[in-house]
Amino acid sequence: EDRLLDVVDFRGAHSAAVGCHSQKASSATYEWSAGRGKAAGVLHSGDVMSADGGTHVIRVRLADLPACATDCFFAISAYNCRNLSLFRSLNVRLLDAESPTQPLAKMSIRDVPLRTSA
Repeated sequence: EDRLLDVVDFRGAHSAAVGCHSQKASSATYEWSAGRGKAAGVLHSGDVMSADGGTHVIRVRLADLPACATDCFFAISAYNCRNLSLFRSLNVRLLDAESPTQPLAKMSIRDVPLRTSA
């Protein structure tokens, strides 16, 4: 049976948020939690800004995922902007932490039509 275990965004794991079970923002079952802080199985860095722009890092510890987890989904969205075409360079790289110079996969979104997510 397919089910959503948890949602992690720039605020952290929804399952770890105080009061999350009474005001669910997704269809997550919360039978497993991505956790909080440095010990989290899935952790979103939030905005990491520099003079050249910003980045976000999502760290996934595969060994910490439950055995029933078969897929991870990542979304790119334009928070508080609603227009991905305003961003100069949207790039996604999937890296192994032990070999970060050799991407496992990468995607570049060059010409983004007017939309709010990809």
